Amino acid sequence: LEQEKQEKAKRRREEEQFAIKEQMRLEQEDKERVEKEKQAERDKSMKDLEQWKDKQTTITNKQIKVTSKPHSQHNMDIWTKKTEQAPPPPRKGGNISVRFTPRPFSTAARESKIPEEEEWLTKMAAARKI
Repeated sequence: LEQEKQEKAKRRREEEQFAIKEQMRLEQEDKERVEKEKQAERDKSMKDLEQWKDKQTTITNKQIKVTSKPHSQHNMDIWTKKTEQAPPPPRKGGNISVRFTPRPFSTAARESKIPEEEEWLTKMAAARKI
């Protein structure tokens, strides 16, 4: 009876270990499959990018060949003539005179406050006389 229990427990452990190993193998295969798909997509994208880059290079080279050929003598002069003009001389310096008007208030005068300011100024002038 005791031996049967031990054999049964041993068989159960072996089955659990087998199931775990099988699950790990399946997960590893799935992981490898996904990685292969990613790599295939990367390779495809890089190939497409290289084709596009080659196409752009050939288009650019064709444009350069077309634009670099002069069609007439006038165009030839444009490509060969080098006209560099000297920069204009610097401007003469000058003086700007600035005069400030006296301000009884630290802020700018407002039309809506003129009567109040006049009243305050008269009161201050009267206080100075005393």
